[in-house]
Amino acid sequence: MMKLIEMIKLEFKLLLSRKEFFYTFTIMMVLISIGFLSKCFSLYGRDIAKVYPASQLWFGWISDFSKIARLISELFYMFALPFIASLAYSDTYFIDYNTGMIKNIIIRCNKKDYIISKTVVVFASGFIVIFLPLVIEQILCFFVAPVSGRFDILHTKAYQFPYIKAMQFPVLFINYPYLSNFLFAVIAGMFGACISLVSYSISFINKKSRLLVVAIPGIVYVVYNFIVEFLNMRHLSLLNYLYSCVTFVGNTSYLLKVMAGMIIISGIIILGRNLVVKDEL
Repeated sequence: MMKLIEMIKLEFKLLLSRKEFFYTFTIMMVLISIGFLSKCFSLYGRDIAKVYPASQLWFGWISDFSKIARLISELFYMFALPFIASLAYSDTYFIDYNTGMIKNIIIRCNKKDYIISKTVVVFASGFIVIFLPLVIEQILCFFVAPVSGRFDILHTKAYQFPYIKAMQFPVLFINYPYLSNFLFAVIAGMFGACISLVSYSISFINKKSRLLVVAIPGIVYVVYNFIVEFLNMRHLSLLNYLYSCVTFVGNTSYLLKVMAGMIIISGIIILGRNLVVKDEL
């Protein structure tokens, strides 16, 4: 019988060899590359003293100086993020169940270890496919822009910015901009992980449609954000918590509560389906 740690290692190997993970990671790299190159073209020919610092060229910094980069970033945070996170690996249980592979796996390991190992790797997959490309793009920015510069994208010094009190993590924004960017990348990655986990939990309820497994959380995310934005309730719009927004209105604890709720609900579904319906296989 395989132990839990062995099952987790096996699941990570399956994740890294999966074409869907390769496709989603490639899509992320293409998106950030398009945004990065468009910003490079916008800044081409400028005196180095007038180039924005690398912290403000980052993908998660929504700015107007490159319309293509802004469009790519907005489309990612508004629509693409949840679908990319879900597609990476969240349908793994659905595939095992519908191909009959799960029966062959269960005889070689404890079912509880099987479920736990998949849960861990599904969560990690949603984080990796979002977080890692965002960090890579920030590193790329160091090759084309100064670490700090006199020419600020806000046309003022950070501590003089009039909306500083309305931003998330204002102290980090003023004193440690790269740590602020890293934190936003972590938040986006964690949200992607939670989305992936929700999709995974849906596969225990819905065993007929793979499309529904990977699409439902993303559809709910898009519709929910559209409704609250339409009602002018921006403090409830989840996408506004995921990137560095200079006109942020809200409280970070709201997003943390939402993510905690996603994890708890997913856990209840997964435990419920595997404790209550023990003989399903």
